[in-house]
Amino acid sequence: MDPNQPNQVPPVQNLPQTPVPSANQTPPAPHFPKTLLIGVVVFILVILGAGAFVLQSKNNKQQIAQLTPAPTKPITPPSTPDPTANWKTYTNTMYGYTLKYPNTWEAWNGLYYPAQISSSQVIQIISKPDYIPLIQKAGILLENFEKNDYAWIEINVTPLGQQYNHGNELETVTTSTDIPTFFGFKDNSQEITLNGQVAYSMVKPIAPREVSTGFQNGILKRVATRINGNIVNMDAQYPHGFTETNSLAETFDQILSTFKFTDSPNQPSSWKIFQGKSTYSQYPSLGNFMISYPPTCTLEGSNRGPLIDCPQFSMNPQAGGHGASLIKEDTVVLNGITWTRRLLDKGDNTVGYSSYETGTNNTTQLVEVIYKTYSQSVQKDVEAIIATFKPL
Repeated sequence: MDPNQPNQVPPVQNLPQTPVPSANQTPPAPHFPKTLLIGVVVFILVILGAGAFVLQSKNNKQQIAQLTPAPTKPITPPSTPDPTANWKTYTNTMYGYTLKYPNTWEAWNGLYYPAQISSSQVIQIISKPDYIPLIQKAGILLENFEKNDYAWIEINVTPLGQQYNHGNELETVTTSTDIPTFFGFKDNSQEITLNGQVAYSMVKPIAPREVSTGFQNGILKRVATRINGNIVNMDAQYPHGFTETNSLAETFDQILSTFKFTDSPNQPSSWKIFQGKSTYSQYPSLGNFMISYPPTCTLEGSNRGPLIDCPQFSMNPQAGGHGASLIKEDTVVLNGITWTRRLLDKGDNTVGYSSYETGTNNTTQLVEVIYKTYSQSVQKDVEAIIATFKPL
């Protein structure tokens, strides 16, 4: 380079220049997407709405709490004790029923049928047990028995097949016998329910009256129904002069509330019942009895008394005597009773069954059977009937 030449300046290039904003010019605002802005607004509105809802709900609850009274504890009424809870229980295994009665009362067989109490046809539950020996001594009319401060509940069973007087006609109890008509209170009865079964209540009481031979008791209440085809009635009874009828009525209703039907294992429910009384005067111990027989048999009359007529044999349940020579005999025990079984020389396959009082020769029952066709199977059928024999 020539040192004598002046320094040369390189040419200046034209560079792009950034405009400088003036002091009065506003910078552009930052840019936000519209969708984001809308979302933020909606979120804020939701938060505000939820807060308002919670606040309003709280206020409503406070208002309801102020208006609603405080819950009160329910008052449970005291339970009424069952007055029959500790009473005595009577069960009749023959006819199939049970009931309860007051501890101060006593059940017995009544005036007419001194037999085992669990199978008796008539039961009396008396309010004064001490009077029982006096009543027995006084007899059926209770002559010279002046007590009148007692009462009794009587349960009486009229067996299916038993004959009874209806007006001037002799009729037989059947499954279609009208119960109110049978007792003569057709126009004074109302239908009720007894232990889930139809029963009838006598509405009009029968007041007692004095008679010259003693007294006639009155019936304050009577309820009747049917058990296994048998008609059963329960009466609240009292003598002339008895005044505590309100107490008797209450006790009767309480006893009635405990009445229940039970199975009767000693008597098939479909069998008919015959009740009789032997008339053979040579044997004074003979008395009232009942015997059951199948529905395939019928009850007929004969010159020797009632006859249970079955397809393969006939039976006289209250024979007066065999009146024939003996071919052979043995013994058989049927339902706890020992019978002497005799084959009689009558030319018609007649077998007599006799029972005796224990340890004596006193006959208690004579049953005569005439076989139409004899076999071991038929003999079992015969003895199944005799096994139902019950003294009353």
